Amino acid sequence: MRCQRRIAAGILRGEWHYEGFVVTDWGDFDEIPHAADEMRAGNDMIMSGYHTRYKIPDQIYQNVVKSYSGQPHTVSLDQLRRNAAHVLNTILFSRNAFNEDGDYNLEKHIQNKLEVMTTQLPAAIVGMDYAKIKANPIVASGSEGANRYTFSIAAAGDPLPASLSLHGNGFITGIPAPEDMGNYNLLVRVEDDRGNMATKPLELEVANQKEKVKDQENDETTKAAPLPVDRGLMLDPPDNSELKATISKAFSRRITASGGTVESFSYTLSPKGDALPKGLTFQDGLISGKPEPGTAGVYAIVVRASEIGGSFRSSEAGYRLVVSE
Repeated sequence: MRCQRRIAAGILRGEWHYEGFVVTDWGDFDEIPHAADEMRAGNDMIMSGYHTRYKIPDQIYQNVVKSYSGQPHTVSLDQLRRNAAHVLNTILFSRNAFNEDGDYNLEKHIQNKLEVMTTQLPAAIVGMDYAKIKANPIVASGSEGANRYTFSIAAAGDPLPASLSLHGNGFITGIPAPEDMGNYNLLVRVEDDRGNMATKPLELEVANQKEKVKDQENDETTKAAPLPVDRGLMLDPPDNSELKATISKAFSRRITASGGTVESFSYTLSPKGDALPKGLTFQDGLISGKPEPGTAGVYAIVVRASEIGGSFRSSEAGYRLVVSE
């Protein structure tokens, strides 16, 4: 579900005393403004979907870092611990956690066999950083007690194209070149810090964006929900930039958005940040005016850009507006 805090915390848990966990729809993250917003509202698990190109863990991590540095933020580490507790509570006290005699059966929740859990790799697109398509495409499970998994490409399979790299943590990065187009039959290897090892064959396709979209349009299974070309919604200046203004002097700075699935955006000042000092106004992404005397200081403002149409996705950036004498 896509939830509101009033419903998830107030009604579901407060009035109905629900003790399980709340999960989004598969692919729901394509329709929400920010992962941290959804976690704070009461969703305990985000089902990102196969085609998402956003780094959900990174967004949440950066939000928590902001909370420690006093910057505008949405979700705290304590709230994330609460979400994790809801999931673990459901697992540990579910019917499957007990054996036929009613005794707690922890062994049901321990996967001793080390294995690569990934079943399909998203296609790599020529000219696009693979990390924007899928942040961590290769994951493993098992080998209870191990502290670390390290991934690599086994020599028995095809090597990755020269433009792509598989990191030890399962991340694939790099920008494929036109000459890399084709299918690669990889043999992915995972090894834990206890010496256990497992492999799994996975196919990676490197395709041209236009050809990939054309294939999807011709595929009867995807005609009902064509995949939009998503370039990632970004603001300029980028997050954490400093804007400088001077008392009684004309100031003008425009905030612009790019990427996403559309070309048109609306802009608002988020209530998460400070109000603008007297003398400055905000309209359609433009901050302009002359700061009035007595308004010198540092203002932490937050600008939100929202798609007009498309997936109606939004993105925020925080700025330090420094007004000097």
